[in-house]
Order: sequence, then structure tokens, then C-alpha cells
Amino acid sequence: MKKAKAVVFFIALLLVFMYRPKAYASPEEIVMNAIQYVESFLKTVLNRIYSLALDVMRLAYNAMLAVGILLYATGFDSFRGKRLIVGALVLAAATEGLATI
Repeated sequence: MKKAKAVVFFIALLLVFMYRPKAYASPEEIVMNAIQYVESFLKTVLNRIYSLALDVMRLAYNAMLAVGILLYATGFDSFRGKRLIVGALVLAAATEGLATI
């Protein structure tokens, strides 16, 4: 019984010493952790900016299309309405093309 307790105690002690946290980190580890943190932060920020820009462009081409259809359908300024519709279609194609990246 004492032998079994000693073996369990030895295994527990071995596990504690094997998986204890380091009291210090090497300079390379500190620099690599800092670089990884900055990289993940920049990826997050740029991804949010990219999503916001796509949302703004989608809003813009939908508004252009609505105003263009309204101007063309009412006959108030059909030439400008056509130009707005064509511009909205070009902006929509560019926006959705960028969204696939």
C-alpha cells in the first residue's frame, strides 16, 4: 500500500514539474508573441474596415439604382436616370467582385 502511494505521489510530482509554467520567456518568444498579437489585431481591424466599405458601397449602388429608376420612369430627367442606372450596375459589379476576395 505504501509503495502504491509512493508511486502515485511520484507520478503527480513528475506531472507538476513537467507542466509547470515557465518563470521567464526568452527574448525571441517575447518578440514573436508581440508580432503575433499585432498581426491578429491588424487582421481584425482591416477585416472590419473591409466589411464596412463593402456595406457602404452596397448602400450606394442601391440608392443610385433607386434614384436612377425613379428619374427614368418619371421622365423628369431620363438621361441622368440612365446614367445613374448604368453607374449603379458598374458599382454593383465592382463591389460584388471585391466581395469574393
